[in-house]
Amino acid sequence: MEADELSDVVLAIGEATSNAVLHAVASDTEQVSITIEHRPGRAIEAVISNRGSWLHRSERERSGGGRGLGIMRALMGNVDIATDEHGTTVRMHRQLLPGSSR
Repeated sequence: MEADELSDVVLAIGEATSNAVLHAVASDTEQVSITIEHRPGRAIEAVISNRGSWLHRSERERSGGGRGLGIMRALMGNVDIATDEHGTTVRMHRQLLPGSSR
């Protein structure tokens, strides 16, 4: 992976992880999970999830937001977010540029 790609992927994963930690509240097991895989065809997939809930947060806390999601979407090829009563999962994918095999 080229250095600029690595920086982009690390930043996107950091943003998703930060959000997962901030929002892993109101559950019996405030747990955050991170999985990063190098996929066939020079692709990276990262899955960041928490077991928390926004149900007990104030309306102000739920509606406010920073720039993390925009950053993730700008840096990764695909960002999917799934939320249910058990928590939130962010799945990000980026196809890497052909390049050196450092």
